[in-house]
Amino acid sequence: MSELIALLLLIAGIWYWQDTAIAREIALRQCRRSCRELGLQLLDQTVERTRSHLIRINGGPRVLRREYRFEFTTTGEQRYAGFICIVRRQVQDLHLDLPGEAKDGHAAPHQLFLQPEQQEH
Repeated sequence: MSELIALLLLIAGIWYWQDTAIAREIALRQCRRSCRELGLQLLDQTVERTRSHLIRINGGPRVLRREYRFEFTTTGEQRYAGFICIVRRQVQDLHLDLPGEAKDGHAAPHQLFLQPEQQEH
């Protein structure tokens, strides 16, 4: 019986690792695409997973939500933060802290939320 439990845990671990790798690739691809379309530069060409947790959508079964952080620049001089969330291998939302200009002439961040279209699997 303990061998069966160990085998099931191993299978679950392999599934989680593989699914996380796929979600990370989806996040990175969408970040690259969004930065390119907005004329931004994705820095370090990477995303960093900051959180994974279970959520319930519309009262359905719990699903895994993965949140990633990335950095981008508008001019190459300053770094800005972005966040992307993946649920069921689809982008749930994408958030960019874009620089703006305050009334006093100094840079002030404003936020852009993108709801990307249906993602490929």
